[in-house]
Amino acid sequence: MRIGLPTLLAVVLAIPSPLVAQEVDGAFHKDIEQLLVVTGASAMGEQMGTFAANSVIDALQAQDPNVPPRAVEIVREVVTKYTANSMSGPNGMLPDMVTIYARHFTHAEVKELLGFYGTDLGRKLIATLPIIVQESQAVGAAWAARIEPAMTAELQARLSEEGFLPE
Repeated sequence: MRIGLPTLLAVVLAIPSPLVAQEVDGAFHKDIEQLLVVTGASAMGEQMGTFAANSVIDALQAQDPNVPPRAVEIVREVVTKYTANSMSGPNGMLPDMVTIYARHFTHAEVKELLGFYGTDLGRKLIATLPIIVQESQAVGAAWAARIEPAMTAELQARLSEEGFLPE
């Protein structure tokens, strides 16, 4: 089986490039890092790696449903190698993430967020938010599946009527 290099490159290149990090003062920097850990955002690199590996595997299996298990294993190994230390490793995203948070929150607000996430309700939000997001995505996918046939039919009809599609 040949792996489609254009497909593989398209998936890899779809990963956004990092922003240029700006200096954030020491205490503010440490508090943002703590917020990233408390909220689970510091594990984002691992999540991105899993998503990227699954995307590459899905693309390969779309090209050839009989992708050998060894090919799947290689994809996971290589993607994990590059994403395992994506937050704190050399050339990691942590400085850029700190810059993003510093751009949108003041130091006082970060301290308030840390206080909130230290409460029972804050911990509950952290624990349940991934489940809520997953359930919301399922609702969105079901909704899209319901409207897709009618929307596609109307788009095809309208575009055909105006000469944008062959009849």
